[in-house]
Amino acid sequence: VVAESHTSADRIVCHCLQVRESQVRVCVEDLQLDSVAAVKSHCGAGGGCTACHRRIRDLIAAHRDRVYLT
Repeated sequence: VVAESHTSADRIVCHCLQVRESQVRVCVEDLQLDSVAAVKSHCGAGGGCTACHRRIRDLIAAHRDRVYLT
């Protein structure tokens, strides 16, 4: 379960389950989850129609790029 803390700019990534980008970022950045399946298991994002899988993968890739470039 991921604590909810979002702003008006915190968009919904998974519309089926109403999971916001900040919740996925906690999974990826803080918990170091590195797959859609792991994110889905933790916060539920990606557990519905799967349309959000690409955005989840993009968030994972962006985090990985930031980590390796620093």
